[in-house]
Amino acid sequence: MSKLFFVLFLLVFASFFAEAQPGRVYLTGSGEITTNKQLATSYAEITQLTGDSAWMVKQFDLKGGPLSVGYYKDAQMSIPHGKFTYYHRVASGPGFTFNGKLVVDSVNCVMSSGYYINGAKTGAWLDYFNNGPKKTLRTFKDNLLDGLYQTYNESGNVVVEGYYVNNKREGDWCMLASDSTAVYTDIYKHDKVLKHIEYMNTVAYEKLNKSATPKFDFEKYISHIAGSYTYQISTGQLTVSFTVTKEGVAINPKVVTSYEPRFDYLISQAILNSPKWTPALVKGQPVDQVQFYTIHIVNSAMRLELDNTYHLHKNTTRR
Repeated sequence: MSKLFFVLFLLVFASFFAEAQPGRVYLTGSGEITTNKQLATSYAEITQLTGDSAWMVKQFDLKGGPLSVGYYKDAQMSIPHGKFTYYHRVASGPGFTFNGKLVVDSVNCVMSSGYYINGAKTGAWLDYFNNGPKKTLRTFKDNLLDGLYQTYNESGNVVVEGYYVNNKREGDWCMLASDSTAVYTDIYKHDKVLKHIEYMNTVAYEKLNKSATPKFDFEKYISHIAGSYTYQISTGQLTVSFTVTKEGVAINPKVVTSYEPRFDYLISQAILNSPKWTPALVKGQPVDQVQFYTIHIVNSAMRLELDNTYHLHKNTTRR
């Protein structure tokens, strides 16, 4: 969202000025420049670097939290050149009620970062989890994926690894299991799978390695908790993570993607108070496991789905 907003701002800004002027400009929610601060939802600081023709643009929300930072080669700001960092706002707690309104503390976290060279994405670009660890590494050459690609879990372990050549998957792409061994490899040529290689007995593996499961109807439980909730936004989604301990207790809920602060808090508390779960197994032994669930809100109706999960132990890897 902030990346798109930043791009919209640059397009609008370029249409207002033939050349950039140092200083501050205010922006509305649709990305238009405004002189009325009451209509603004963010602002941008524009600076020409000393002894250089480069320009730096920093976008902030009205509380001063960063939304994006980037560099341009020209005064028209048509050629991005240098490091770009994009942020998004994440709730840092359940909030509190003040004068009848819910107040939620939040922080601006890095969402992604990377480099442009003469207007083209170049080198490594990283996406990040809300709590800081890297989530995805993509390598670019002239705006095309070209080079190493990796995804990680929140512990920093590689989940998937492979290579792109000219925006197409090539060679070996490997998926890793919870003990950091290879589950399978797909061999690609021009983005098509030529060969699929399994490295383990899938049936035997699944008997000894299982994801945590609720001993109750989790969807019915969440639907009951949220049954009387009045949705302020008709369409959106909440993604929440939580740990199911080896004792089968749900703990440490975290909002990954926020829907509404009140709804986020309601679901987080429901998870904390949920009945016992059947714990995950790794090599036949109970282990702690992080679960990811996404609740989709469509026309004020709710739909629940299970996302990827991963185990918490040495050499943790999302399955």
